[in-house]
Amino acid sequence: MNLSLQGDCRLRPIPPTRFRPRSRSFPLARTGTGRRVLLSRLLASGDPRRQAAVPPSWRNVAAVLARQAPAVTEARINGWLLVCAARKIPHLIIPRGTSSPLYVPALYERIALREITAFERERPPVFSRTPTREQFGLVLCFFLLLAVWHGLRFHWFGFALLPAPPFPALPGAWGERFGLDIFRVWFSGEWWRCATALTLHTEGAHLAGNLAFGLFFFLPLCRRAGTGLGLLLAVLAGMLGNAGDVAFRDAPLISMGFSTALFGAVGGLCALAGVDALRSPSPAGGRPLSLFSPRFSRFFFSIAAGLALLGFLGGGAEAHTDYAAHIAGFCAGVILAFPLLPLDAFLRRLSPRREAAAQILLALISLLLLALAWGYALLA
Repeated sequence: MNLSLQGDCRLRPIPPTRFRPRSRSFPLARTGTGRRVLLSRLLASGDPRRQAAVPPSWRNVAAVLARQAPAVTEARINGWLLVCAARKIPHLIIPRGTSSPLYVPALYERIALREITAFERERPPVFSRTPTREQFGLVLCFFLLLAVWHGLRFHWFGFALLPAPPFPALPGAWGERFGLDIFRVWFSGEWWRCATALTLHTEGAHLAGNLAFGLFFFLPLCRRAGTGLGLLLAVLAGMLGNAGDVAFRDAPLISMGFSTALFGAVGGLCALAGVDALRSPSPAGGRPLSLFSPRFSRFFFSIAAGLALLGFLGGGAEAHTDYAAHIAGFCAGVILAFPLLPLDAFLRRLSPRREAAAQILLALISLLLLALAWGYALLA
């Protein structure tokens, strides 16, 4: 069969269509040799998190290391890269913050895990840095209010003509009427004295010593827990410590002073420091938590440091020092710190403005507890 073709039958090349990718930048992966690989948008069919640039036979060792110690930080990932580079292990990491996968060849998987685990065990203990709160103004306002209150009591500001029932003329009469009288608390049921005795001092030197001691230990507590929560912890520990002092004593005694609440602040600070030590990542990798682990050792060391301060400062060098109230206040601070941990975690999840408002509200609640005790005492 003969076919006749009319016209120009020459083959003409079709011009290729140029593919221009979008202007947005693609993530880059860094290999062990320092070469940067452009990751495509296509995902592998097996693992949706594995990028197409990762060889199929490579293993993600970051997932295994994260199961051994869940606290993954940027510093820890940099340590992994340092170990792989030092031991000349081919590796590839896809930067995703703290969830960055680290891929190594299958033949190097056990070597990488062994070297990285040994490196993390040799590292020094890592303490978790708990964010601090800077609200020193409320602490200073509270101590200033306490100083003004004692100025009214001791007639420092010329208030000698105030009415006698709420303001006794003699400063020594305050202890009998509102101090921690063991006999009256036991037999008359005047438990409000556990709160009113915290705001009373025998003389100006007693007040000055407690103010200096309070600023030295109140500021670290308020930096850790916040001013409102720290003040609430100290006031509740002081009241509970005075109640424990009443339960311990079997002889008549009149006690007063804010030192019970101050040692409660010391106990709460030591307990919170111990909890932070328990929450810190362990340098031993996946070693289970036990009584002989380094984190429990740091917890007991923090409590032991508080007991050393209690023995050094509250041991009773003077004849009129109520050492039982100091011990009871310290123990109450340690005990009350644990129920307040959920409240501390809740406050940290708030925004800075809302957390500051909540701290002010807790500080006002602490002052309200003392004010209610004083109102009941004056009416009684």
